[in-house]
Amino acid sequence: MSKRANHSPDPAHAPVTPAARQPPRQRGLRFAALGLQAIVATLLLLLVLAVASTHLREQLLLPLGYGWNAYSSPIPSWIVLFGVGVALILVAAGVLLASWRLQGRSWYRIALGYAALGVVLAYLAHDEATIRHPLKMEEISPVFPGAEASFNVLMRYGRAHPLGQNFKASTFKNPYPNFAPDPPGPWRGTIVTHRAELEAHWAELTPERAWLAELNAFDRIGDLTPMRADADIIAFQPFRCLSQHGIAIASLQALDGHGGRRHRHPPAHPPAWPQDSTVLAHLGALDDRRRD
Repeated sequence: MSKRANHSPDPAHAPVTPAARQPPRQRGLRFAALGLQAIVATLLLLLVLAVASTHLREQLLLPLGYGWNAYSSPIPSWIVLFGVGVALILVAAGVLLASWRLQGRSWYRIALGYAALGVVLAYLAHDEATIRHPLKMEEISPVFPGAEASFNVLMRYGRAHPLGQNFKASTFKNPYPNFAPDPPGPWRGTIVTHRAELEAHWAELTPERAWLAELNAFDRIGDLTPMRADADIIAFQPFRCLSQHGIAIASLQALDGHGGRRHRHPPAHPPAWPQDSTVLAHLGALDDRRRD
């Protein structure tokens, strides 16, 4: 037998790696434990990124039908959901691979990883007292005499109400006016150019203007919205259309010399001035309470 053959390695005495010493069942349990750890760590990372980035948070809410851009985003919600899912899978796989290299040989290291995640979860569960003891709607918007009556009038144009569902916003001939009073120069040109359309639309909005006048008769507007995700809310288009046209008509009347000063004695036949400022102030306060 040659000298080379005498020095060939013996398979029976070959070095065995720690991972090879583990029985298949032990390796499977360690892999499952690290997999769960990677999933939790990835979801926590997603939560941190969603809190830090408003844009990312809006995109994550799109598939659920929430967020400011839920109905106007050019990106279909399924594409957002698919992209987020693929990114989560890739991140979780990377975390799992790193965890397997760092912790896969020791249950002690795996336990330390879970302990670190436990500390983070415990902090998230106890850092906000308002989450553990949420305010009730009665504390935010207390019921007062006349709250039910004013709320019923308000929700006459709710999204689930026929008036709110059947409301059609006014249309303009091209170009569509830019309803931005600042700066004043372009705004003056916009309302003068579209004056005929604005005045015609304002006349068509007589039922909605009467609704605002009825709301304006209340000292306060109650908020009795049920605390449910499917609760009816006020329709957006009627208020948008009324506020835009109201500002435009008020500006046109100011250009005509009406409303430039306060009259001690109101005229016998006042112009059809938009009477929605008080109502909009009430609803702005109501919306602030809901957001808080």
